[in-house]
Amino acid sequence: MGIIEETFRKIKNLEIQGATNIALASLRALKEFCSKERKKEEIAKAIEILKGSRPTEPLLFNSLNYIERAKEANEVVEFCNKMERIIQQSMKRIVEIGVDLLPEEGVVQTTVSY
Repeated sequence: MGIIEETFRKIKNLEIQGATNIALASLRALKEFCSKERKKEEIAKAIEILKGSRPTEPLLFNSLNYIERAKEANEVVEFCNKMERIIQQSMKRIVEIGVDLLPEEGVVQTTVSY
């Protein structure tokens, strides 16, 4: 499966972090995997492998659950593209809303936890 295992490994080893980055990396891996003709069973196995990379990540699970509705490999690619757009539009909208909530000279502190 190549790209699927590679993405799984990178997520597991924390080379890919953050809900959005994990979901997008998984969608891109699945698109590349499905760029060749794949059987439904192969796609289902790839999705399960990716879900196992971070079992507690809701955005990953929601994205892949959405993709499972696709019937064929070409549909998977279309669904992945649509889900990527939804995620990117959501991120943009969060920024648009959030910027108005900050004072003009406000400071935002973020933390990273491992």
